[in-house]
Amino acid sequence: MIKKFGFTMLLVSGIFSAGIAGPNHSMDQIDVCYHWLEGRQLQAKVDFAKSNNGAFYFHQRKPVYCWKSPLGAYSSWESHGNELLRIKLKPGIRVVEQPRSASIDDMRDTPVVYSREHAWHEYLLAPDAIESWSIYQSNMVTEMRAELAYYELGNVTSNDIFYPRQYFDLNYLRGQIPSIIESHSQNAQSGGGAIFGTNLADHFKSKYKLPWQSMLQVNGNGVYSVRSTPATVEILKASYGIDLNRSESLINVTAKAQAFCQGKTVCNYKVSPKFVGDPAPNQDKEFELVWKCSDAAKARPPVKIAAPADDNVIRISCL
Repeated sequence: MIKKFGFTMLLVSGIFSAGIAGPNHSMDQIDVCYHWLEGRQLQAKVDFAKSNNGAFYFHQRKPVYCWKSPLGAYSSWESHGNELLRIKLKPGIRVVEQPRSASIDDMRDTPVVYSREHAWHEYLLAPDAIESWSIYQSNMVTEMRAELAYYELGNVTSNDIFYPRQYFDLNYLRGQIPSIIESHSQNAQSGGGAIFGTNLADHFKSKYKLPWQSMLQVNGNGVYSVRSTPATVEILKASYGIDLNRSESLINVTAKAQAFCQGKTVCNYKVSPKFVGDPAPNQDKEFELVWKCSDAAKARPPVKIAAPADDNVIRISCL
């Protein structure tokens, strides 16, 4: 078996994932997703790909449901199978919110469709969306291990999983996934894996970063490994009112910024006199933030917000 409503947000990170709010989840833009299936279904897809220049087989011309993480759709509540596909989307493909489509023929103009029906946070793919897909790759195995490590740290939220939270069972995952990961690893090591489609060299590259990926690190050759702990934000200095040129009007707000952001993988910090105090009422003030990630020796370039800085939101990320 083959096996700005009233504020400005500054983005200060290597990569930022755009989000559009659904009723229960943020609607992440993605360019990679994952799909669990049974062995016989996987074999049919592989056979089809080998005979059709790597094309992806859609059973009965139905859309493929996928998820933004390897383990997010693995549940005791509903089994899809123990084989995993990693799917890379074409550049420029966007996630849109539309009702479910019954046929891939309905999805030509919107090849990636997000569905929020029944509170499932899932994506549907049409043929024109897929650039490449893979099975039994060592990097994919490492992604599975990284996500499980992320959950073990207690970081799982309702936005990290496919099913409504009441159906997520970490103990079940712990019991089932290690042997499945090992099976995939053995297939990868024995040469049983494959990547189909186009632009195969870019298959493991991603424009967007999601929280569980804070457990991944990549070497210069593009090989993944799992961190023991995720990189997190460290606040080195924060100042408010630095443009006023009067020492009594400068507030060192480092401690307050640390209390809000320190130790987080991603932090959205809002500049507000309500939180930090006001050194000069009725005067516009600048804000400056100096920070780094815990796995870096040097600080990032300072974040400076010109006056008036009030109500700006700074997003800093170690993803």
